[in-house]
Amino acid sequence: MAEELQSLIERIQKDGVDKAEAEAKARIKAAEEKAAAIVSKAEEEAEAKRKQAEQDAESFRDRGEQALRQAARDLLLSVGQALDAMLTESVKTDVAESL
Repeated sequence: MAEELQSLIERIQKDGVDKAEAEAKARIKAAEEKAAAIVSKAEEEAEAKRKQAEQDAESFRDRGEQALRQAARDLLLSVGQALDAMLTESVKTDVAESL
């Protein structure tokens, strides 16, 4: 009887340990899957942010180039107008002196 009781206790303990180990493995597997999903989502978000940053940088570069072209155009127009004004004044002076 004592041996049967001892055997029963050992079997109950073994079943409890087996059940606990199986539950622990299931929880570990679930945690690993959740961690993998989190990492995957983080990588996707990082990739999306990298692409957005590249697009923003390209847009910023394009706007800078456009502003530079506009400034160069404005400078050429200003220089042209200044030269035109100088030539006009010079011609007026020369014509006035000739007359």
